[in-house]
Amino acid sequence: MILARDLTVHHPDGRLRLQVDHFEAAPGAVTAVLGAAGSGKTTLLRALCLLDPAEASVHMVNQVDALRSPSRARRSVGFVADRGNDVGSDSVVEHLGLHAAVCGAPRGTVEGLLELTDLEAVATRSVRRLSPGERKRLDLARVLLHDPAVLFLDEPCASLDAPGRRDLQELCAELARLGRTVVVSARVASDLGDRWQRQVLLDRGRVADRSAGGER
Repeated sequence: MILARDLTVHHPDGRLRLQVDHFEAAPGAVTAVLGAAGSGKTTLLRALCLLDPAEASVHMVNQVDALRSPSRARRSVGFVADRGNDVGSDSVVEHLGLHAAVCGAPRGTVEGLLELTDLEAVATRSVRRLSPGERKRLDLARVLLHDPAVLFLDEPCASLDAPGRRDLQELCAELARLGRTVVVSARVASDLGDRWQRQVLLDRGRVADRSAGGER
């Protein structure tokens, strides 16, 4: 779960960049954060998952008080950026295996994630030869190696075609069904289909609207 109250982020010169009075995302649900370019979506996600400095009166991450124990709270979080990191010529399974060794993932984790993210058929393919949708699912699989309870995905569908968006929408819904808290940003709701339960609309760094809907 994620709970934040009176969350603010400032520019280096002190100007206000983001001000959100209340944000909540529950386990077992997909929360959509919508807004045009520059509305504050990435700023909000990075503040919530403790990647960027922010101020708040309350900031809970997976039942951990992030204001008092930020390092412990970060261990519960996974963040998938809108653009993946550059990679070498390793195969998909080699790429995940290397990261699994670094983070100490249990034996069998890579195989399980290949199945979960529907990457088994391309497991021996070079990462450089993946389609955009496959590459985005690989980015998510890599983040899942340390089994985070809370997932943030920053505009994951932005560069995908319709089949790629559907695959990722289904994957996000499945991760929520498995009990994770999933927060996904997009410029328009159609990028996320109907696979969300809560929606937050941002406009110029503030919440303009909240609603429930999508998949029931």
